[in-house]
Amino acid sequence: MIPNGLLKIILPALLSVLLLIPSESDGNEFKKTDEYAINAPERSERDILQLTAYLIKPFKNQKHKVRAIFTWITHHIAYDTESFLNGKFGAVYPEDILQRRKAVCEGYARLFKKMVKTAGMEAEFIGGYSKSYNYEPGSLFSKQNSHAWNAVKIDGQWYLLDVTWGAGYMDEHNKFNAMFNDYYFLTPPEQLIQSHFPNEVKWQLLDKKWSRADFEQSAYIKAAFFSYGIKTESHKQYQVPAEDSLLIILINPGDIQIVGRLYYNRTELDVMFIFTQNQKNKTEIRAVFPESAQYTLRLFAKRKSDSHTYTWIMDYLIDAKKTSTQLMGFVEKYSLFDDLNGYVYKPLNRFLNPGSVTNFQLRIDKVNQVVFIKNDRIIPLTLNGSLYSGSLPIDGDETVIAVKLNEGNQYHYILRYVAK
Repeated sequence: MIPNGLLKIILPALLSVLLLIPSESDGNEFKKTDEYAINAPERSERDILQLTAYLIKPFKNQKHKVRAIFTWITHHIAYDTESFLNGKFGAVYPEDILQRRKAVCEGYARLFKKMVKTAGMEAEFIGGYSKSYNYEPGSLFSKQNSHAWNAVKIDGQWYLLDVTWGAGYMDEHNKFNAMFNDYYFLTPPEQLIQSHFPNEVKWQLLDKKWSRADFEQSAYIKAAFFSYGIKTESHKQYQVPAEDSLLIILINPGDIQIVGRLYYNRTELDVMFIFTQNQKNKTEIRAVFPESAQYTLRLFAKRKSDSHTYTWIMDYLIDAKKTSTQLMGFVEKYSLFDDLNGYVYKPLNRFLNPGSVTNFQLRIDKVNQVVFIKNDRIIPLTLNGSLYSGSLPIDGDETVIAVKLNEGNQYHYILRYVAK
């Protein structure tokens, strides 16, 4: 058992979509198309033929016609939560859905197919499995994970989209939250396969096909992961074996800040067990484990320029075989450390041996000076090339590394170590 002092907060329920997922497409490309579709007059919505004719009328190219249909459905058809929770299909015939204005995934997909075909284009209904609202990462798939989405042919090429997930998401209170999600319009096949597995392999639209086992074992990746342009480098499967520590590397486009949290039995552990930092175009996520057990590593991200909260991007399931004895917690870092693109080479351990002499080495950008603050003394580190380094006898309670940003006398904490 992990001591209660190391447990912090209850892990949120696993949801299919989080708030604040950024759009990947150019926000202006469909602005006028979306406004036109959203504001369709009531008189145009009496039947599918009339509605489709209205939606596609202003547009010459097929992409905008499909977009208008996608946008109208996602904004005017609510998810039929009652039918879903009772294990029923609800309305599945397009005309019934248009009148009732609600459906589950099958109804969404059938309505989209009907409207696209009414517009004189090709669309297909795709049945399969998804890592959605009621999916437990790492589990095998069954009927409760069944889902429906679409393929559509635009200018001779097939594309994938999910009108249901484009309309919103179910939360942990079994409530449908209407929230337009542009990511699920013409989603790249190599990305959609991470969350959608079709019954017919041809609708993967991939040169290298996935097996069902590949799908079940793949890393649990959310839409925001791709929207931010992040890629996996070191670990591509969901379940990861480990000894007493782990290093995961992600490819980071550079303007994305990634943080991690470690959970045991759905409860968050102290942040000292996980440490993230950036090295060029990569993010390193390190974890140590207080017990031999199974953990969830959950990663979040945001753009450095954004002020809003972090967005959930992916999960790993970690099978730790050993208890960490060498490294019992990572150095405590302050937010300024990441803002200044800091990187610690040594020591990573938060706890330093009293009476020892410890060597320190780190990289940090755009500072005037880097110093130790120890027992009210200020001791500068030496700059060698792009690295700051120094040695220090460990005594007292703590050692802090701070930076001076300009010619003034104010120092700002970036790292904190404890003598123990």
